[in-house]
Amino acid sequence: MDINSAWKSTCKVLFGGEIGELEEFAPYLQEDHYTPLSKKRSAISGKTVITGADRYSKEAPFISEDEIDYGQKWQLDANAITDLDSLLESLSNRFLYSGNKIFGVSKYVQEVDNCTDSFYVYRSHNVLTSKYVAYSNFVRGESEFIFGSGPLISGSHVIRIMGSEKLTRGFDCAATVFCSDMYLAFNCRGCTECMFSFNLRSKKYCIGNLELPRDRYLELKKKLVGEIREYLMKHKRFPSVFDFTTPPSNEAVARVNVLKVSRPAAPSAQLEEAFRATTKLVLGKELSPVDKYSKLLSEHVEPIRKVKTPFGNDAWYSDYIWNWKVPKARMVCHEEGDEAEKQHIELPEGKEVKLADVMKKVEDVAFYAIDMSFGNNAANAQNPIEYGSTDCYKVSDSTYSKKCGCCTHVQKCEGVFGSSILMVDSSFSLRSHDCVKVSACTDMDSCKNCFRCMFCHNCEGLSDCMFCFNTKNKAYAIGNVEIGREKYMEVRKMVLDELLKRLEIDGTFGLDICGLGSRSGQKLKA
Repeated sequence: MDINSAWKSTCKVLFGGEIGELEEFAPYLQEDHYTPLSKKRSAISGKTVITGADRYSKEAPFISEDEIDYGQKWQLDANAITDLDSLLESLSNRFLYSGNKIFGVSKYVQEVDNCTDSFYVYRSHNVLTSKYVAYSNFVRGESEFIFGSGPLISGSHVIRIMGSEKLTRGFDCAATVFCSDMYLAFNCRGCTECMFSFNLRSKKYCIGNLELPRDRYLELKKKLVGEIREYLMKHKRFPSVFDFTTPPSNEAVARVNVLKVSRPAAPSAQLEEAFRATTKLVLGKELSPVDKYSKLLSEHVEPIRKVKTPFGNDAWYSDYIWNWKVPKARMVCHEEGDEAEKQHIELPEGKEVKLADVMKKVEDVAFYAIDMSFGNNAANAQNPIEYGSTDCYKVSDSTYSKKCGCCTHVQKCEGVFGSSILMVDSSFSLRSHDCVKVSACTDMDSCKNCFRCMFCHNCEGLSDCMFCFNTKNKAYAIGNVEIGREKYMEVRKMVLDELLKRLEIDGTFGLDICGLGSRSGQKLKA
């Protein structure tokens, strides 16, 4: 089965029949991604390079992963290094960012970046152990038949899903976890067979939050899904679950019984302790408090801000994942969302129920929780999304993490600060992005299994290395050249002293891993 056949198969599962070719729906499937694919030109060959990140400087040169010579012998005169600027100047032509990254056993992939152990993947990035994936990103956990979706863990047969885990058969849903057979649903957990529903918990056979007898629901579902299919075939798109944009009516607000809720704003003592420990480990000096270094930690991180809900409460908000699509007038905190769950539409008995009428009625129950709390959480502050996390601060999405601060998305991390998407299984590190299992590091990008390194990109298996790009399995290396422990530690001290001096004067380092490529300044020859 090829990717277009997988698309048609998924449409049959969701809509009872095909709706057209995959390419006809390309604009629709990729329009709402938080991190869309972009195309660059290789600085070596001029070929197209696909990348799934937009955090690099505009002048940064790119190469394709298949153009990297991992056996290349680089040269470096370590004795000529007198300060940080001379070091960066000597290495500038090595700062080449990579795209088209394909790892492990991956086959039948096209126009992808950062794809690992996956099959039949098209126009996607950050795909791990999945198959039949198109126009999607951050898909993992043995997912299959995924279109226009992400982030997503362990999903199957879904189209246009954002921020979900273990969702089977879903269309245009967000923040919907441990569910099945969901259509245009938001913030539902443990539900099955629901349409046009919001903030539900462990419910089934619901339309517009109205729970129906099974037979009645299945009858209406068949009719409504048929109308959705016809609309998709004609227009090549369908109104989004986020398209209930008008302010809620006074009557709709009045029906929701909500008490005043409070939101912690200050980091916990444990978070501050972790920041001191991390900076001591990475920079050789304890820094505190964390807010004093917000300039250093915020350069590539989605900012957190406070918004006022229609019910008068405060909620923490970030543009991450789906929130940038949420209508501002309908933003609520999760306690208000739990109360809004009790509201539902009414459907007439003995009269024909039309799709357009249902969507109009749903305006009274369409409230979007922009801060969410899943599982056991404690001592978090200014976290829009917390999922089994403790002592996290200003993290857009903290999932199974503890003592992390000023980040966009961390998953199974501890003591990670100032990092953007997506940090996984990492600890005690600063300002790193899209890394897996990095520890005691700063300014790492797209790296795996690295320890006590700094300013490295697309590297794996490094220990005590700095300014390395596109290399593997090295120790005490600078610019991909191993120079021995004694000399390396001497240069490392010089670099850290300069970084700390800049930090004291300017509040930041004055350079970061995503901007080093702008120093290259010239096109390479094949």
